Formats: sequence, C-alpha cells, structure tokens
Amino acid sequence: MNNTSINYDAENSYILSNEFVDRMSDKFELTVTHLDLVKAPLEHLKQTEMLAWMIPEAQRNGEQKSLVDLFDNLIKEVQQSDVLVIGLPMYNFGVPSQFKAWMDRIARAGVTFKFTEQGPVGLIANKKVIVLAARGGIYACADNDS
Repeated sequence: MNNTSINYDAENSYILSNEFVDRMSDKFELTVTHLDLVKAPLEHLKQTEMLAWMIPEAQRNGEQKSLVDLFDNLIKEVQQSDVLVIGLPMYNFGVPSQFKAWMDRIARAGVTFKFTEQGPVGLIANKKVIVLAARGGIYACADNDS
C-alpha cells in the first residue's frame, strides 16, 4: 500500500486506502507492505541517478551502485506484489510530487516498460492496481464529484 498524503491519517485518500485494505484483510489472507512516501520521502529524480541506471552494472562506482540498488528495490516490490493499493490525494489539480518521485523510479525503460513502434508497452504483466483518489475543496462553477 502506497501513501502520499501530507495530512497523514487525516487525508481522505489515506482513510480510504486503509479501510479498503482492512476490508480485504477480513475476506482474504493478505501480506501488506506499506510505503509511506511522506514519512520516508524519495528525493526528486536527479541526473546522477538516471546516468547510474544507464551505466553497465560492472562499470558502476559505489555511489552509482547504491543509487541503483535503492530504486531497484522499489521495482522489485512492485513486481512481487499481487495488487498495488495507492492512496492518492489530489493537490493543485495533480498528483503529489512524492508520488511522481516514486513513479520516476518504477517507470524505467527496459525494466518496467519498453518502447515499440506502436508506443510504450508495459513489461509487468497481470498486475492489479487500485487507486483510491480523493480531492477536497469548494469548486465554484463546477460540478462536484458524486
């Protein structure tokens, strides 16, 4: 389960995702891995990290190996999960930057997707992803979500 709420347990997306997992735990035997990207934030993607991914493994220095290992583990968590549950608040018409930083790590060409003549194609098959998104506020001149 992935949390990106800056309001922690007071955020609707956090409450929804926890309630969803709790209800599923009542019906199924689950092993849940929590990833809280606010309490344990990822830095925003940097050039040094992207370059480290592109250097052949045998040629990486210690810093490059550490960078790649850290974020390879995020990809392994996704690959080994049967279902991803993402509690996703919406801030300023978009996803939180914490979520974007995570996506930048798990969307890696040649590892989790590849480019084809028809466009990008995912390399992680048969993965269920449940996104519990929430937003708040008053929307003048706009219909509220129902």
